[in-house]
Amino acid sequence: SPANFGAKSLRAPEYPVIISIENHCPKPLQERMAHILTSTLGDKLYVGDAADESPEALKGRVVLKGKKLDPLYASCAAN
Repeated sequence: SPANFGAKSLRAPEYPVIISIENHCPKPLQERMAHILTSTLGDKLYVGDAADESPEALKGRVVLKGKKLDPLYASCAAN
């Protein structure tokens, strides 16, 4: 179950884990996904621009990688 994922399945490695997300969900589902990820990963989730950090600084963290939709695509995807 998602509630047990962080505690039992995810062991913090020495260097960051990078999760690449290919996201084609509408905004309400993106918000739900964000809630699930933040509640599951807790303080292991790095929030910010990882490009500004060294791997040393991100030890033991989880970094999400994805694209932000430009406004034109976001409005088309919502229809």
